[in-house]
Formats: sequence, C-alpha cells, structure tokens
Amino acid sequence: MFGGELTSELKCLACGHTSRKPDPITDISVSVPPVDELPAGATTISIEQLLADHFKPELLSGSNQFNCAACQVRRDTTKAMKLTAAPP
Repeated sequence: MFGGELTSELKCLACGHTSRKPDPITDISVSVPPVDELPAGATTISIEQLLADHFKPELLSGSNQFNCAACQVRRDTTKAMKLTAAPP
C-alpha cells in the first residue's frame, strides 16, 4: 500500500519541551497560490517550494498558545510537521 508517516511536533519556547504525534498518511495536500500572489516576476512555483512552505514551522502565540505539558500553562510554541516515513 502507498503510505507514509507525518509527525506533528510542538515545542515550548519557554522550557524546550517537545511533544510529537505521528499519523499515517496516504497523501500530502499543499496550497497552490494564485499567480498574482507569487513573488514579483514569477509565473510558476516548484513542487519543492510548495512542500517547503507546507512544512515551514509556525509560531503559536497570543490566543493560539499551546498548553505545555511540562510548564502546565499556555506558552508560545512552534508547530512543525515532518515527514518521518516516506512511502515505499
């Protein structure tokens, strides 16, 4: 069967505690921006750039803070998705 594993990683920016949750996947959905939202002068975008944007870490802060299991309070956190097992 075609499939792999994607791991969600949350890292507390206060104490460094990291939690990981693996999930089996059969596909990866990426957002393709409209041509008018591409960088100046660009008319195309590569699959490599789409994947880089998809897997770019995001900051969870303010009302999006995550409850750190180690600190036991809501903290600024980075959230990243990682491909931990590629399809065969």
